Amino acid sequence: MGVLVKVDSEKCTLCKLCVEYCPAYVFVVQNSSVKADSSRCIECYGCIPLCPVQAIAIEVLEGALVDFATKSGDEKPRPQEPTSTGVNRQST
Repeated sequence: MGVLVKVDSEKCTLCKLCVEYCPAYVFVVQNSSVKADSSRCIECYGCIPLCPVQAIAIEVLEGALVDFATKSGDEKPRPQEPTSTGVNRQST
């Protein structure tokens, strides 16, 4: 994904709400601290307001979005041209 999930170990109280809540299992307890696996994040951002001590931060990685957009070989993504459906709204 295009984010970096960080847990501030100095703020974290090990309440484990993030571990229990996260639908993508981003958070795990290791060696008496909560660790985050950013590669699993589905970017729902539910963990941020859930943390009672604001120990979770998510950084959006702009480069990841640019890399994805340019993989097609095009320099910039371009919107598709609208196509005519042949339906006249006034005649229906």
